[in-house]
Amino acid sequence: MRPRLINRWQEMHGSSRHQSHFSFRVFIDGEQLHESEALAFDDLEEVWQEGAMTSAELIRSMYGKIESDLDWRLDVSDASGAVIYQFTFQAKRL
Repeated sequence: MRPRLINRWQEMHGSSRHQSHFSFRVFIDGEQLHESEALAFDDLEEVWQEGAMTSAELIRSMYGKIESDLDWRLDVSDASGAVIYQFTFQAKRL
């Protein structure tokens, strides 16, 4: 599935020979807490890896602070502002 998305994105934005810019936004319970400066990447696989690694590190840093009904999200947006990836974490007491 991701290779198809990468091919589609490259068709829309040209080849991956030049860097494109992406931003990362963190939300907790629907409220935006942080937005990164635009970061340059060579291709979508790098963007995906950075989003996944950043998500894991941020969730790990919340150890001991995670409360029931937490709804955490990291959105990755392209230069136009369109969200291309979304990483989520939810904690629920059942």
